[in-house]
Amino acid sequence: AKLNVKNSKAIFNWMHFSETTNSDKKYDAAICNPPFHIGSETDISLGKSFINTISKILKKNGQLWLVANIHLPYENVIDDLFHKHETIGKNKFFKIIVAGNTK
Repeated sequence: AKLNVKNSKAIFNWMHFSETTNSDKKYDAAICNPPFHIGSETDISLGKSFINTISKILKKNGQLWLVANIHLPYENVIDDLFHKHETIGKNKFFKIIVAGNTK
């Protein structure tokens, strides 16, 4: 992102997921591609946890940008936590969801 965004107002923070719950900071956007495997088993509970935490650390008008495998059903948890979301891109493997206005 730092290489692609040339706006001098842009500030980039990278942190381990577990650190976000200890932060009082609120963010304009969060971009993630959450893991969904535990060993070889599909388990989306960690991805759901990412989405839940992100909903708490975003500013009122902040946005979640989520990249996920096309078959993963993250839309239900997003519906519960955000007022709106849209799939802005997809192919036969991946989808990109943008969500905003946390509840």
